Amino acid sequence: FGQGVLAYFAVVIVYLGGFQAAKTIHNELLAVIIRGSVCRFFDITPIGRLLNSFSGDMDVVDEELPATMDSFMTFIFMVLA
Repeated sequence: FGQGVLAYFAVVIVYLGGFQAAKTIHNELLAVIIRGSVCRFFDITPIGRLLNSFSGDMDVVDEELPATMDSFMTFIFMVLA
């Protein structure tokens, strides 16, 4: 029973943490791109390449990071239970 309760809390923590991390990192990446518009790099790099890089980074944050954190939290809670 205890392991099930801890597993539930692990899922909730990973979900909420992943959502907050995605939101924070998205806002920071967007701010860097907007602030960097006067930089020569952003002047010579095509917008499609910038967007592709941005969406690739967000894919890692949205997909891979929560899965990794879920595995980590499951392991920690299994050790604690």
